[in-house]
Amino acid sequence: MAIEMAKPSKAGRASEQLLRRVSARQRLAEIARRLHFFLLILAALYAVLLCCARLLAILPNRFTPVTLLAPLVLAPVLALIFSRRPSAAEAARLVDARMGTKDLFLTALLIEPALGEFKPLVLREAEERAGSIRAAEVAPLRWKRGFRNLALAMAALTAGVLFLPQLDPFGREQARQRVLNRQKQLEESRKEVALRSALLKRQPLDAELSKEVGQQLAELKTAFNAMKPPDKQANLAVLNLEQKNLTDLWRQAGERKLKEAFDRTPPAQQFGGGPPKLAEWKEQLERGDARKLNKELEELKDLAQKLAEMPQNDDADKLREQMKERMTALADFMARDLNSLPANAALNRALDQLAEAGAAGLSADALKGLQESLKLTELEVASLAQNIRDLKALEEALRALQLAKRLNDAGELDGEAGKALQGMEDYAALYAELLERAQEVGMGTEGEGLAASARPEDDSVKSDFKSEQSRSALTAGKILLQWKTQGMSDVGSTEENYKEKVSEVKQGVSEAILQEQVPPGYHEAIRKYFETVGEDVAKPSGR
Repeated sequence: MAIEMAKPSKAGRASEQLLRRVSARQRLAEIARRLHFFLLILAALYAVLLCCARLLAILPNRFTPVTLLAPLVLAPVLALIFSRRPSAAEAARLVDARMGTKDLFLTALLIEPALGEFKPLVLREAEERAGSIRAAEVAPLRWKRGFRNLALAMAALTAGVLFLPQLDPFGREQARQRVLNRQKQLEESRKEVALRSALLKRQPLDAELSKEVGQQLAELKTAFNAMKPPDKQANLAVLNLEQKNLTDLWRQAGERKLKEAFDRTPPAQQFGGGPPKLAEWKEQLERGDARKLNKELEELKDLAQKLAEMPQNDDADKLREQMKERMTALADFMARDLNSLPANAALNRALDQLAEAGAAGLSADALKGLQESLKLTELEVASLAQNIRDLKALEEALRALQLAKRLNDAGELDGEAGKALQGMEDYAALYAELLERAQEVGMGTEGEGLAASARPEDDSVKSDFKSEQSRSALTAGKILLQWKTQGMSDVGSTEENYKEKVSEVKQGVSEAILQEQVPPGYHEAIRKYFETVGEDVAKPSGR
């Protein structure tokens, strides 16, 4: 009979379910108490930090409405970590204490492994009482007061974030804003450097000439080799087309006005008593060679790498000053002698980043930007040198083309003579030699014609000659303005003004040619024309 009463029954499970429900509510109440505690602590800490940031500016002002979620997210995590699950014995004690059952449920829980006549009686009574007890009465959840406190705390924090003014009694916020602005400028500068570097790397800067100029010179060489002496009109049409293409490329390459930059100031005035390496850089760049200048940039990049690996101390300051001195001299050289805005801008950007390399919070990014800017400067110099080589090659090609046109007029332009030639200099030399021979032959033929024309003419011989007069109207141009005065002019003033005007015209010829970007093939003819102005014209007489 005792064994049958000890078996679990439907009523026996009632006490177990009651204890589980009470234990769960105890667990929930424990978490709620911990949540209330940690949320108030975190809210107070948030308020202290907010006041330090807004009123004293001791901390950076990073407090926005989104940051209010930090206490709400962190408090539940801490509550779960630091709360513990109550045991069944604690739940039984709570039931006995709240319902006045005189340790009935605790005894029923602990008597389970024991033997005796009282065990079935205790279990039966516990099961009977468990059916009439509600877990909510044993472990009620009192949440209203805690929820009110938390709501008030979060409302106060929200009002502080939205309406608390930003004060700066010690000037720290202003200093942080300056650093933040410089950080943004540094990031934007690095983005610009990356875009420009990617664009330049697409171009074959290692090649002697750019792709467009190389292709056009190859087409011109093919055109020269295809010339035939009898086809003067066809030859001229091809040469005119090639001249147009070369002139367009020459003008595009001359937009940066490299020639004006090198010819702008005499070398003695540019460098004076400065370092001789500056004159060497300029001399090499005039030939399209940037090796010496690139070597200087490579050394600066190595120093920047060394500076990035050094700690911030006196040695680092000395190295920065050394780099600043060398980069300033290089920047002055580029601004004064290269007239290359991209290269000068890249180097000035590197100087700004070098100045930021010693600032707190900016040193690492500034040094990376410095190395990137120096690499960009090297690419800009390589592009500049290639552009100079393009200009020289195009000028030589235009000179050869002008000689070819003159040789074609003489009927001596033969493509077979130049098929073994390579560069435009060879074609120009060949065409100049052939043109000189053709002129010598022409002068001999002209002498024979003059000797024949010296013989007396026979008027009895009939010819198709007709005496005609041109019907062109020879009238004066329209007078736009006329101003008459009475009096005597100064003696000799008209002649002096005439000489002065002619001298001004002659002096301004070279400048006008460069400003109007006249192709090199026409320079010599234009200069010769203006040099003869005033020589064969009768000078006006003064009154």
